[in-house]
Amino acid sequence: MSMQAGAEFAGFRVVRRLGAGGMGEVYLVAHPRLPREEALKILPQDLSTDESYRVRFNREADLAATLFHPNIVGVHDRGEADGKLWLSMDYVAGVDLDALLRDRHPRGLPVADVVSVITQVASALDHAHGKGLIHRDVKPANILLAESGADAGGRVLLADFGIARRMDDDAGLTATNTAVGTVTYAAPEQLADEAVDGRTDQYALAATALTLLTGRSPFAGTTPGAVISRKMRGEVPRAADTDPRLAPLDRALSTGMAADPARRFRTCADFARALEAEAAYLGSGPVPPATPQPTRAQTPPPAPQTLHTPPPYGQAPAPAPYGQASMPGPAVAQPGPGPGPYGSQPSFPAFGAAPAPAKLPWQAIIAAIVLILCGIFGVLLGISGFADPEIGVPLGVLWVVSSLAGLVGAGLLFAKRTRTALIVATASAVILGATCSGLIATVLVPILLWAPKPVRAWYSE
Repeated sequence: MSMQAGAEFAGFRVVRRLGAGGMGEVYLVAHPRLPREEALKILPQDLSTDESYRVRFNREADLAATLFHPNIVGVHDRGEADGKLWLSMDYVAGVDLDALLRDRHPRGLPVADVVSVITQVASALDHAHGKGLIHRDVKPANILLAESGADAGGRVLLADFGIARRMDDDAGLTATNTAVGTVTYAAPEQLADEAVDGRTDQYALAATALTLLTGRSPFAGTTPGAVISRKMRGEVPRAADTDPRLAPLDRALSTGMAADPARRFRTCADFARALEAEAAYLGSGPVPPATPQPTRAQTPPPAPQTLHTPPPYGQAPAPAPYGQASMPGPAVAQPGPGPGPYGSQPSFPAFGAAPAPAKLPWQAIIAAIVLILCGIFGVLLGISGFADPEIGVPLGVLWVVSSLAGLVGAGLLFAKRTRTALIVATASAVILGATCSGLIATVLVPILLWAPKPVRAWYSE
């Protein structure tokens, strides 16, 4: 039963109810001793009486309390009162992204805004993973956008760290809307109750990015059982299925949502950088509509359909606190000169990573040619050394092997777009130059591969 304003729980005085879900109720409360307000999450009684769950809750709440990051909702305290476990956290005056999509951007957020959100959340997740904590429930409803106070202007925070989740509760998969949402964003290994790590959160982050871009959750319109079945078969939804103009982003999204964790990015930040690099092809705002073509009868063309229909700049709808759906309101134009239309520039802070070029940079081509020429020269030099008593067979073999390494490095530059290819090519150049080709490969190839930003951006996967 919900508590009314003025009621007391665990020493906190209830100000108002913020929301509720499958993992309990959230209240805005006044701290019993300090002059501040906090968000208090009270877990359901059935979870609170589960001894194994209580152990996990206490352990992970203690670990979550050690997380200090600008994009993580801080955990202050935990305890038990009236037979229910509770957790006190920072109160964020803002709106969660699930409500933001539902009430203001049903067709998805501008691409630049999505990149900013994913970059901030990725930083928070990598920080937690470094501390040994996995979130396990990354989704739009757990990502908050601060809309008032010092945090206004695009600060994104990830909530619900420290709330341990029962992975063996099969009934929970269909019992509540919150659990259904969790299935939608959960990685296959999480649904199969297999070992999880930071790449599990990366899958959910990529699925969240897909939802923010399109306004539709992954596998929308299917039952939880069908979602699980499709994930186990390795299916990965594509943004291009909702709007073909988002196709350049599908490479990063499909890697982040790969069924095999080993095929995903190493870290969440790596995924965010790849998404940002591919988003550079689309510009900073919403994807522009395609130009409609007239029919043969020269009938008037249909009205163009834009990917996003955000309101003009002006007074935004009044934000609702975390957990409470915000109500859309009419946009009111601001007097006097102001910024351009929404989407012509990012709403959130921009990030400065260099975009990946459209084709293999010329510097990488020259570096590969240098490796090939030096490799061929080294092979010939090594073979001739077999018959030269001053060189001898051992030194000749060393020259041949190092030269073959240089040829392999050159081949990787053409075949792969990974940072590993860049490192291997550089190492082979150093080995090649140090053994049989002088300083040509050793000096020239590393400069060509590492100095130009387009080359580093090309080999960024």
